Amino acid sequence: MLWNIDRIEEGVAVLISEEGKAERLPLAALPAGAREGDWGRLADGVFLPDAIETEKRRTEIRGLLGDLLGCAAVFKSGLAARGKARALQNFSIP
Repeated sequence: MLWNIDRIEEGVAVLISEEGKAERLPLAALPAGAREGDWGRLADGVFLPDAIETEKRRTEIRGLLGDLLGCAAVFKSGLAARGKARALQNFSIP
């Protein structure tokens, strides 16, 4: 089962599995350099990172985010072209 380091808070890493299960591990159970967003496996309470899986997932997320932001930019430029400046005042792309 693959796990993701969802977040690190108060000296504890919160991992979420692909199935949605949550696990809390002390930071000592993470290897040096492990960070939020890393994917890997759990073995005897220790997180074993998988660099290939992590990069695959990050690439997928970057693509999805690019698609989303690209659609937002097209929407925003379409409004501007139609003179809908008022609608754009509160619309921003992060």
